[in-house]
Amino acid sequence: MIKKYYWPALKAQWPWLLSYLLLNALLALLTWIYKLPLTFFLDFIRFSILPLIIIITYQTMQTVKCLQQLAHMVTNKQWQTIKPHNLIAKAYYAAFVKIIRQQQIVQQQSQLQQQQHRDYLETWSHELKTPLTTLTILADNHEQIDSRIVQQQIDQINYQLNLLLNYERLADFHHDLQFKLVNLQQLITRIIKQYATFFINKKITPVITVTKDATLLTDSKWVAFIIGQLLNNAIKYSQPHRQIIINWQNHQLIIKDEGIGIASDELPRIFEPGFTGSNGRKLGDATGMGLYIVKTVCQQLHIKITVSSRLNKGTTFKLTFPK
Repeated sequence: MIKKYYWPALKAQWPWLLSYLLLNALLALLTWIYKLPLTFFLDFIRFSILPLIIIITYQTMQTVKCLQQLAHMVTNKQWQTIKPHNLIAKAYYAAFVKIIRQQQIVQQQSQLQQQQHRDYLETWSHELKTPLTTLTILADNHEQIDSRIVQQQIDQINYQLNLLLNYERLADFHHDLQFKLVNLQQLITRIIKQYATFFINKKITPVITVTKDATLLTDSKWVAFIIGQLLNNAIKYSQPHRQIIINWQNHQLIIKDEGIGIASDELPRIFEPGFTGSNGRKLGDATGMGLYIVKTVCQQLHIKITVSSRLNKGTTFKLTFPK
């Protein structure tokens, strides 16, 4: 390994040799001009050649050592400390260290994201298996199954699948956008019909106070996802025979439920990925990703989302759209 780097390292010492030759040439010229004894010039060469050889040998060996250490780091992908022996090498080494550390941080973040992604997929797979298991048990124990029960489980599967697909679309969010004028009343009516099974099963009444002329310049699919997710949460955490109020005023959509509410110490964390809170743990059917995706989409669409809640009094989400 040393032989591989020795000749290039030796050739890199040419500035020392060139400086020495120029110094000798200058000294020879001065000896000739001032008619100094020739022995003076020869003695200088005799006494200076050994220090020159020592310096060149030392510099060569140091260069070989650094090259060998760098090659070992690249081959084995193992970090080790190197002490460069000149200013330029130190500057390059500092830049190299900075890049390596940035790479390590990016790699660690990437590995963490991949692990989180796998964890989320496992959670979603569990949520998808739950209604399938319910249908399987019903099919094994009953010759006939109520169509409403089947429809409820199918709607739950579709909801989880849509949530998973929207999570995957976040990676290529801007490519999926289509901005156009959207009639808010028509959009909400369509979403209510989509979640009709959930409203009927919980006997919850949606109260819509959105005027016909309420329009938005936005992406209808993603806004429908945001509203649908907030309505689904409102239904899930509400007691039967309650209301969900959907109001539009001052370019702000307000969704208010009469549910169990959110604890004040959990309220700041509800948009964190994977956070289910005490309500999610009680019900046992929460992935903790719905509101995280909602928050991410709102940020991309420049929609301000705020939430207020009181235990056993209900929760209010406000979506403020850009004018």
